[in-house]
Amino acid sequence: MQCPFCSSNNIDVVNSRKTKGDKQIWRRRKCQDCFEIFTTYEKINLDYLKIIKKSGKIVRFNRSKLFSGIYNASIQKKNVDRGDMAKLSEIITCEVEDALIEMHKKVISTEELKTLVLNISKKKDISLFFSFIAYFKDTEKIKDIRELLDNFC
Repeated sequence: MQCPFCSSNNIDVVNSRKTKGDKQIWRRRKCQDCFEIFTTYEKINLDYLKIIKKSGKIVRFNRSKLFSGIYNASIQKKNVDRGDMAKLSEIITCEVEDALIEMHKKVISTEELKTLVLNISKKKDISLFFSFIAYFKDTEKIKDIRELLDNFC
């Protein structure tokens, strides 16, 4: 690792802690050349995870695609604060990543991933759940919508 201030490789870790439910490691580092202190975060990279698309094509997991899908669905609602929706989308994305890690799988289908996102979004924000279904035109989840509406009425 290089120092972001002087590009030196002479760096020591002076403090280290587990964060976010032991899913990340926070490290305080100190450059021995310029004596600047900076922080790094280490977390599991899900690049090993392969996604099987409906067409049969296999692609690597892409966090930014997951986040943008959730975010784009969230801003379809009227009168929403895009900043708040970005925060909510980030929270849901992190929870989906945590769930994927806990599944201990190397391959997952887009349907499994979509179901995971729907289950998490249903717990976080019911209107986002409906927006997500509408945005991705998921007609298979219409039954879920009817059940939820029956529960509210």
